This record gives sequence, structure tokens and C-alpha cells, in this order.
Amino acid sequence: MVEHFSHKIQNVIQKELFRANSSIKIAVAWFTNELLLYPLVLKQQTGVTVEIIINDDNINRGGESSLDFTDFFKAGGHLRWNNSKQLMHEKFCVIDDRVVIFGSYNWTNKAEINEESITISRDELDTINFYCKKFELLSAKYQLEVNIGKLTTSTVKDSAFEKSAFTSKVAFDSFIINKACKKTKIPKVILIYDERGTNPDLLSPYSNLYFYDKIDFSKNDLIIAKKDNKLCLLDKQSFLPLTSFIFDSFSTLNLSGSLIWLRCNGKWGLYDIEKKDFCIQPVCDSFKGKSLFNSFFEIVINNKHGVADINGNIVLNCLFDEVIIRKEDIYEVRLGDKWGIFNSGRFMVEFDSKRYDFITMRNGKYGLVTYEGCIVLDFVYDRIIDCDPHYSTSYYLLIQNGKYGLRKNGKTIPCIYDSKDELPI
Repeated sequence: MVEHFSHKIQNVIQKELFRANSSIKIAVAWFTNELLLYPLVLKQQTGVTVEIIINDDNINRGGESSLDFTDFFKAGGHLRWNNSKQLMHEKFCVIDDRVVIFGSYNWTNKAEINEESITISRDELDTINFYCKKFELLSAKYQLEVNIGKLTTSTVKDSAFEKSAFTSKVAFDSFIINKACKKTKIPKVILIYDERGTNPDLLSPYSNLYFYDKIDFSKNDLIIAKKDNKLCLLDKQSFLPLTSFIFDSFSTLNLSGSLIWLRCNGKWGLYDIEKKDFCIQPVCDSFKGKSLFNSFFEIVINNKHGVADINGNIVLNCLFDEVIIRKEDIYEVRLGDKWGIFNSGRFMVEFDSKRYDFITMRNGKYGLVTYEGCIVLDFVYDRIIDCDPHYSTSYYLLIQNGKYGLRKNGKTIPCIYDSKDELPI
């Protein structure tokens, strides 16, 4: 069944929203109509799942007409922002996976007085499948906002970076570098409105399970109970639950004390048993940590890599395709096919490929770069050969424009010799 409307469209959409029983999926370029937001909040309070995708611009966020989504988040709503350079110009809504609303109508106050129209399709299988699939593709593309309020950021001292760095199309730009040089705190709460201070979609509530399928005493002196493929932590004395929620999996790899990684509905977070709180909220796709750097972890959020410490501080924002923790505050990062080094929050140097020891390439030329990101020899050589790779004698053969030079024990002999046999070794 298909119906068409060109008058009082706002009222037509409201009626359809109030009929929802299980789910509402909305993708519109601009959403500023409070009379259409209000039904979504009310339906969520009755158990209906509501998801919205809109553009991240000055119309939807920060402008005079933009909506306050506080109540929407409070009711458990999911909002995704298109913060890419590509305009998301969709205008459709899928209700209960059986009713589709689509047309020229944006969900704005201005649209209500424009010449607009919508079509409502009911139980049309091809139309339902098309728009449900489209919504899935958009959801995978755009980032979900899981916290409300603004994160406070503080710039690291001396966060300057090279103006010439990462200028190619696939490499870093100044925005990425500047953003990565800022230290931010992972939100202490995902949603601050339920009694546990966490998003109920991320953490399932503990349901008073006093009979368990299995109890494991062997993990770092922790007691893990399992029932129906869900886990919970138990107190050593009373055997009562230590957490008010259950989780999917856990890891104590390279951890000591009261810290434990917990996976809740597919997302990892670092939990402090003594404080009964997450140091790092369960928003990570994965994590890595070595015993040498057990105060710092490589974390992955939305398939982008960064670094966080055990206090929940983001030391390096999740912007990169790969991160290597070289030392406590020295990180080698990759974005696209470009690599760079951050030292104490400061961007140091950019190069084309992962380094072999100190030998590094940029724009087809070789140079020497330390792990700290200091350039020992600029990128002007056609080739650099480590003549003593098994020992720390810093003995390198330099080749430039068919001439030979030498780098040994911190001193450089320029490339002025016709053959390496002429070098004063």
C-alpha cells in the first residue's frame, strides 16, 4: 500500500511515529523540528528503539534552530553524525521494518511551510529492503555519539609541528596533527542518566544470578562466574557480585592489582575492581598492552588506533591506522601510507614507510631518524647502508648522486668520494 501527502506533513509523520511498536530509523539531512523529536522521546520511554542519522553542520548542531537532544539521549536514543565532507542528503524513515516514509521533506520547521511531499509505503517488501539496507550502510559509515556534553581538552605544551609535514593527499594534514597533539579524557560516563551511570545498551544489568554454570578461581586471584554464556565478577569473601552488570569476556593480560579488561556487548573497557568504576569506558573495539608499558594501551575505536593510560586519559587520539608504542611517551603512527612520530604529544617527523632501525625514506630519499623522532641526517641520500647492523657502532655508508660518504660515531663525512674504497675508514 502506498500513500502520498503534500499538506500537513508534520502531522502525518507524527501519527506514524506514535504507531511504532519496536523500532524507528531516521536518516534526514536536517532535523530541527521539535514537534517531530518529542514523539521519538516518548516512544523510547515505551521501549521503542530510535536511531537518527543527520549531518554535522551549523544547522543541526550549534545553530539557532538546532535541537537540544538531551532528552533524546536520556531516553536511550542513538544519534549518528555525518561529519564527513560528503553531504548526506537522504530523507527517509523506517518504522517497525514495515513502514517507510520518504520524499522531499526534511524534518525542519522551514520544510513545513515549503512546497514539499512525502510518500508512505506499507508492507512493500522491495521498498523496505532497500531503505533498511541503506540505513545499515549509513550507520556503518557515520560515528555514533554515545556521550552528551563537551569533552574538555588541554593542549600539550609545545604542540608545534612541521608545517611541511604530511602534505600529500593520503597523508596527515594540519588538522589531524593538531587534533592528535591534544590530550583528552575518555568520557567518564557513556550516558549519565541511568542509575549505573552507563549506557544500558553497552552494559547489560546483572540479574541476581546466584546459581552459576561455572566458577573460575584461576585468573589473577579473581573469581569469574558464568551463566548462560554471560560473566560476572564475584567477591572473594561473600561470593556476591562485585559489579551490577554482566559482561561477555575479560582479560588480565599484563595487568596487575585490581585492573581487568571487560568486554561488554562487543566493546572493551578497563575496569578497576577496587574503585568499582571503569578507567576506560567500554567503547574500544580492541586493545593492546605490553608488560613494559602496562600503564599505556593501544586502543582501537571505530577501527582507528590511539593510546590511552590506565586513568582513562587519551594520550593519543584514535585517528590513525596503526600505532606502535616505542617508549612511554613516544609513538610511531601510520595514516594511509605515511608514518610519523609523536614525542610527548609533539609531532616530530613524517616519512614514507615503516623504518628499518634509523634508516627512513621520504619522497624517495633516505635519511636517519631516531626513535624519538629527531632527524640525524636529512632526507637527501639515494641510499643509506647500515654497515654494522648487529652492533651499536653507528656505521653507515651514504650514497648521493653517485658519490660516497660516511656516518660513523656521530660524525658525517660528506658524499664527495667516487668510490667507497676511497673513504677514509
